[in-house]
Amino acid sequence: MPDPRVSLCLIARDEARLLPDCLASAAPFVDEIVLADTGSTDGTRRIAGDAGAIVVHHPWTDDFAAARNTALAACTGDWILSLDADERLAPGAGERIREAVGCDDIDAFLLTLHNAGRLDAPPAEVVAGPARLGEPFRVLRLLRNVDGLRWERPIHETVEGWLLRRGARAAALDAHLVHVGYLPEVWASAGKEGRNLRILERYCPTAPKDFVAWA
Repeated sequence: MPDPRVSLCLIARDEARLLPDCLASAAPFVDEIVLADTGSTDGTRRIAGDAGAIVVHHPWTDDFAAARNTALAACTGDWILSLDADERLAPGAGERIREAVGCDDIDAFLLTLHNAGRLDAPPAEVVAGPARLGEPFRVLRLLRNVDGLRWERPIHETVEGWLLRRGARAAALDAHLVHVGYLPEVWASAGKEGRNLRILERYCPTAPKDFVAWA
């Protein structure tokens, strides 16, 4: 029986600065890379293409789930590894991911995410703590590509609906991600705060019981 195939699934816009490190950390451990570009004007598409990625276009509509689902539709792997351009696999994570996808009774794995305190901090130093901002937390990022897997919610997007339909078969994996997107020089340059508030102000009135979004 062939080994399960893993698709690295990303969305990006103008991420030429950060995307190379993300791809370099994950490419050796995946069978394909799919990136949905939401309107880049820098070298994002070229960098992805040079790394062997399938690049699909998704017009930006203030909806992260819609963009992720466009990328997902182009993925052919048995498993989806979902990363952002400002994230990278820490040492050892790729090997643990390849081991995990051989399981039969789990549909989703939580990886541990660490916010970096410096852009140039070695991933191992971030994971160990000295170069980390705040405490680490777990995120659903390795997903079995079955049964209508889809992201929902235009921001703070989630696959919880799909996972619950599958019986919530999830587990924590001893694999770590390093995230540099909360560094002031990255956050401010991307204009994320105003964008996120705009999306939430539009979405929340349509979803009065979505307490995560309101919070």
